[in-house]
Amino acid sequence: MEEKRIKLKITSSLIYLICFIIIMGVSIFFAIIDLQDIDNVNYWLILYIFSILISIYYIILYTIDIFNKDAGFIMNESGLILDFEYFKKLLIPWNDISDFRFDKSIISIMVFNPDKYLEKVNKITAIIIKGSLKRMGTFFFIRTKQFHIDKLELEENLKNAYLKYSKVEDTEDKE
Repeated sequence: MEEKRIKLKITSSLIYLICFIIIMGVSIFFAIIDLQDIDNVNYWLILYIFSILISIYYIILYTIDIFNKDAGFIMNESGLILDFEYFKKLLIPWNDISDFRFDKSIISIMVFNPDKYLEKVNKITAIIIKGSLKRMGTFFFIRTKQFHIDKLELEENLKNAYLKYSKVEDTEDKE
């Protein structure tokens, strides 16, 4: 298998971007209303401010994906190279992958040592994706509807590449 590049659909990132802009706008609106009574600031204001900050983070994240013409991921003999959302040019070698979980529209990539990858992302991203690690056992997800490839074709490509290259790396390591 030669290098296979799967491109991110701009429309999916655009939809996420619009959603976070709306969330941020609503949060700003309610924060302004809450600030009208400055003597009686409550916990809702903290929630609104937190929501605004998270929205700004995701707006920046998805804006970068929209303007990055190479956003997506690459499958090659080295492994998977993720270049979308939280991960920018992050290589996951085939021998680090323990399993794939195929759901309706999400492919979860399970790795042997996820903490190793937390060190490769910024601190804000690390805090956010730790929640996914606790809940789902991983933070590497491919939402198949976000990419220019059929779900079944993608599953087949991942399985074949994993079987081919993880065994090659295992035999090379033994020699």
